[in-house]
This record gives sequence, structure tokens and C-alpha cells, in this order.
Amino acid sequence: FSELERQKVTIRMVGQIASSLLSILPFFELEIHGQDNVTREDGPVVWVANHVSELDLLVFLAIEGRLKVGKKRPIKFLYWSELDQYPVLSTFVKTSGMIPVEMEV
Repeated sequence: FSELERQKVTIRMVGQIASSLLSILPFFELEIHGQDNVTREDGPVVWVANHVSELDLLVFLAIEGRLKVGKKRPIKFLYWSELDQYPVLSTFVKTSGMIPVEMEV
């Protein structure tokens, strides 16, 4: 695999897992509106979370798992660089090509 292919496969695989995990939560229902705008191939897309909960990343990954946008264009997430101190998360964010952001708390 090239690095880009590895990133796409990782995001796609985790997206499918996230979609499955969210589907078993009794209080959670994922509805996707405007997906025809998201799946266009002619330009970049920005997804923004308003941090209603800590499930934001799982929701974005689940959306990817359902829409498979990553097959058409690379997907990049920004993440808080402090997550690098957790070995499992650090491995995932680096393997999937996520971009670290340093923030003051």
C-alpha cells in the first residue's frame, strides 16, 4: 500500500466499526442530510463538529463508513496533539493521516 492508500483503508475500516458501534447505542440515531453535497467529486469538503458530545469523531467516522467519501478523495481530520500521549489513539491518528493541532487549554 502507498501511504495514501493505507490512510484510506484505515479510515474506511474504522468508519465501518464506528457506524456499527453507534448503531447499538439505544439513545443514538444517525441521520445524514445533504449527502449529495458531501459526495461530489469536484472539490474539498469541510466537516465541522460543534462538540455537542465526545462522540463527534465517531460520528464523522460513521458518516464516512456509510457514505464512503474516502474512496473519491482523501479525508483528513484535525486532532488535539495531546492525544499522542495515548499509544492506541496515537497509532490510529498517525496511521490514518490525521493532522495534529497544538492548543492551549
